[in-house]
Amino acid sequence: METNYIKEAFLHNYNLIFVGLVLFLMLAINFWGFFYAGVAGELLVWLISYSQYFRRVADIESAEMTESEKLNTEEEILKQLRTDDRDGFFSIRDTCESICRRIKNTRSEKEIKSKLIDFRYKYVLLLEERSSLRKLNSNNSKLKELEKALETNTLSWRNESNAVIKNNLQINIKILTTRIQTFKRIGERLKEIEVHLDLVKNSLELLYDDYSTSRGTDDVISMVDSLISTMDIQKPVEDLDLSDLRLPKKDEIKETVYEKRSRING
Repeated sequence: METNYIKEAFLHNYNLIFVGLVLFLMLAINFWGFFYAGVAGELLVWLISYSQYFRRVADIESAEMTESEKLNTEEEILKQLRTDDRDGFFSIRDTCESICRRIKNTRSEKEIKSKLIDFRYKYVLLLEERSSLRKLNSNNSKLKELEKALETNTLSWRNESNAVIKNNLQINIKILTTRIQTFKRIGERLKEIEVHLDLVKNSLELLYDDYSTSRGTDDVISMVDSLISTMDIQKPVEDLDLSDLRLPKKDEIKETVYEKRSRING
């Protein structure tokens, strides 16, 4: 999202202090000259917001804030992960920090460090997603139970003559089908993330191994960009919706049965 530099300028701490001081003087001394001084000051702030220097400073402050937020989020996620996941991430973090130490005091140090923080942030988000999916996919027998229940309900539906019971069975078949599809998507997504995490880890280690043969920091920047591009992982099923795991409420089922019964009785 693009930075609104005018908004950043007017909400800057220095400008807010200036506005507060002008308002205080206007109320304390009751002199309208302070009002015009305030208007002139705000016009100056508006002009400053278009200067390249201010925009460069605003971009740096925004980037630093984003990095800080990413690091804080990283720590919060790590607290919730299993020990083996945390150890795996610490290995990734150590490698990133080793790269940063080797490019210390170079002109590209800040850029490379920022890119590696972004890489770590995306990596830990994948670890968090894998952890959540593991919990949902922990019961291996659940899918077989659902498939067996679907088979039983389908057979009963085919042989049932009572309209109300048949409609209830049809609703249950739809629920079971949705749950089976969701469990399968969870399993597929989990496998994809696990393979992808291994790919990313090996890519980072390859970058670290090749760094000693690179000709300069520009080569490192290019390699880090390639590394970050490997973090882009597409979901095998678009918009994976875990809410499908819930059962419909009783009133939802009753309403559907009532509507179908009304249609049948015409």
